[in-house]
Amino acid sequence: MQKKFLKNKAPNGATYSAVIYGACSKVGKAYAYFLAKQGFNLILVERDIEQLNALEVNLNTECLVPPKLVKIVLDRFDQDTLNKALVKPLSKYKDSPVKLFVNCKNSRRKPQSAASN
Repeated sequence: MQKKFLKNKAPNGATYSAVIYGACSKVGKAYAYFLAKQGFNLILVERDIEQLNALEVNLNTECLVPPKLVKIVLDRFDQDTLNKALVKPLSKYKDSPVKLFVNCKNSRRKPQSAASN
């Protein structure tokens, strides 16, 4: 990432947030640790609350300054559902605008065979 994206302070002095979609995948966890250590607040989106809770515990113990965390559990990953789920957390942290949106969700689908068509 370029340095301009890693500045965690807005011009008004607020700390930026990063949304990590698919936060409990290997790549999502790596981004969560990296961005938390850079000083970003995190909005973690995943299907399983237990995995999010485990990630939260690890982030809080590994980072010298634990980030503000918002956990969102979604069982559907479409744009409308995600937008509705983000409205409340984003309004709660008006002083923490979102600077980064990281998509770590694996969207690969099994190809359909010609016989099933």
